[in-house]
Amino acid sequence: MREYSGALKDLNTAIGLNPGLYSELAPYLVKAYGKRGATRFLRGDYAGAISDFNEALKIEPDLPGVREARAAAIKARNDKAAAKAVSRDNFQAKPAAPAARGITIYQKAAGAGLLAGLSIYAYLLLRKASSGKAVAPAGLTARAKALTSAGKYEEARKVLAGKGKPDMQDYNLFLEIYIRLGDFPRVELILDQLSWDIKNKLGDKYEHGLYLALANDCRGKERVGLAHRLRRMAVDGMTALSVMEAPQTLYSAAIALENAGETELALGIYERFANVQKPYLDVAERYRNLKYGPAAVIEPRPPEPAPAHAALKTGSGVAEQVLDSRYELKAALGEGAMGVVYEACDRQKNQKVAVKKMRSWLKQYPEEYGRFRKEAQIVGRLKHPDIVGVQGVIEQGGDIYIVFDYVPGRPLADILKERKRFPFNESRDILKCVCEAVHYAHKQNVIHRDLKPSNIMLEPDGRAKVMDFGLSSELKEGLTRVTHQTMSGTLAYMAPEQHLGIVKRESDIYAIGVCLYEMLAGNLPFSGLDFQKQKSAKNYPEISVKLPWLPGGIDSAISRALEPDPSQRFADALDFYNAIKNL
Repeated sequence: MREYSGALKDLNTAIGLNPGLYSELAPYLVKAYGKRGATRFLRGDYAGAISDFNEALKIEPDLPGVREARAAAIKARNDKAAAKAVSRDNFQAKPAAPAARGITIYQKAAGAGLLAGLSIYAYLLLRKASSGKAVAPAGLTARAKALTSAGKYEEARKVLAGKGKPDMQDYNLFLEIYIRLGDFPRVELILDQLSWDIKNKLGDKYEHGLYLALANDCRGKERVGLAHRLRRMAVDGMTALSVMEAPQTLYSAAIALENAGETELALGIYERFANVQKPYLDVAERYRNLKYGPAAVIEPRPPEPAPAHAALKTGSGVAEQVLDSRYELKAALGEGAMGVVYEACDRQKNQKVAVKKMRSWLKQYPEEYGRFRKEAQIVGRLKHPDIVGVQGVIEQGGDIYIVFDYVPGRPLADILKERKRFPFNESRDILKCVCEAVHYAHKQNVIHRDLKPSNIMLEPDGRAKVMDFGLSSELKEGLTRVTHQTMSGTLAYMAPEQHLGIVKRESDIYAIGVCLYEMLAGNLPFSGLDFQKQKSAKNYPEISVKLPWLPGGIDSAISRALEPDPSQRFADALDFYNAIKNL
C-alpha cells in the first residue's frame, strides 16, 4: 500500500507545481485511489477504503466498479458496527455477499487494466522501483530542462525544486540555472556537490561540454576563479574516457581549454595521446607548441660570452675548467632534460666525480633555486653504499653545478633496452640494492618521488645504486611552478596518488614494483593510453602468465606493491624485498 500512497503523493505534488498537468494525470489518480481503497478494504480498513473510493469518484463519477466497490465498503463497515453491537451474544458478523461481489467487480475492472496503467505510468515513472529513489513526476527533470533552454530559469528552478532527492543530472541543471541567474554562492555549493560526486564516481552524467560552456559564461561575468574550477571539473570528469574510445571528445575539450588559456589542463589531455600507435590529428604538434613554444619558453638564453679561460662544450672535447678551485671538468658523459653531466676530477682527493651543469632557467628563479638547493643539502646527508651521493652545489660563472659521486657503470634503462629483460636472480639482486637504498632514505625522511630504471645505475659487478633522490622531482616541480607546464613525475612509474599530486613513501614502493615487473617481463605492466585508469583497476597481465617458470608467489608480491591504495602496499621497502627474497 505504501507504493500507492507514494504514487498519490508524487502525482499531487506534480499537479500542485503545474496545474496544467491535471487532465493528463487525473486518470492515474483515479487508479491509485481505487487500488489503495481496494487494498484497505481487504485489510478491514473500511473507512479508509470509502475515503479513497470517494476521492476516485470526485475525479471520475462514472468509473465502472468504483461505485459498487464503495457500496460494498459501506455495507462491510455497517456490518462490522452491527457485529460489535451484538458481540455479547457471540455473534460473528460476516461480510455480506454484495460487498464481496462489489470488490470483486472493482478488482476485475481496475486490477488488470487500470492498475497496470498505474504501475507502468505512475509508479515506475515516479519512483525507481529498484532503488526507491524519487523520479520527477511526468518528467520534472525534462520539464526543467525545457524551461532552462527557453530561458525561463526561475520557473525551471521551482520545477526542479519539487523533486525528492536530486541526482547528478539535476545538479547539472541547477548549476546552469544558478549561473544564468547570477546566484554565485549557490553555484559554489553545487560545484562542491558535483566535484564530490565525480571524485567518488557516484554518477555517469559528466556534462563535460556543459561545464566548459558555463566556464565561458562565468569568465564573461568576471568570475575567473569559477571558470577555472568548472574547467578543472570538466577534465576530472573525463578521466574515465579512453583515448581509444573517445579521441574526438578529448581532442575537442583540449582545444577549448587551450583557447581559454588553460595551458596546464590542455597539456594534461594531450599527454594522454602519448602512447597512441598512430598520431591523432595534430595533437603532437599542439603538445610541442604548448610545452616548448614561444608562449612557454623553458629556457630563455641570451647569448653569453665564453669565459676567457675556456668554453664548456657538450661534446667529448671539454676544456680544462676548474670549479671551486677543486673540480676539473673532463669529457661530457651525457645530457638530460635538466642539464649536462661531465666526468670530472676532484683534485683534493685525486678521484673521479660526476658534475651536472644545470640548465640556466634555474638561476632566473631565486625562490625555486632556494628550494632546489635546500633539497640538495638534505640529499647530501644521505650516506649509503647503494645511493649515489651528492657532494655539493657550486655556483660559478653565472651557472649552477651539482657534484655527485662517480659511479662506473650505466643506467639500468640503457641495459634493459639492450638485454630486454633480466633473469630472476639478477633482478632480485638489483631489487635488494634498490630496496635497501629506499629503506635508508625513508628513515631519513627523504622520498625519491621519481624512481625508474634511468635513475638506477648498474656497476660492472652488477651492484645497483640509486641516484637523484628528490633532486629530479624537485627540479621538475619547480619548473612546473614557474612555467605552468606539467613536468613532474614519469607516468609509467608513478603511483596512482601521484597523478593527484600526493606523494608518500609508499609511492616509491609502487615505482619499485613497476621496475621489478619491467626487469622480469621486459615490458611495463601498464602500457595503454590511460595509465591512471589501468592502475586504479590493476589492469595488467600477471607476470607468471608470460613467464610460468618464475617462482610461485611472484604475482602476489608484485600485486601488493602495485595496490592502488597506498595503505594496502608494503609498508617498507625491505618488506617488499623480503617477500621476493624468500621465494
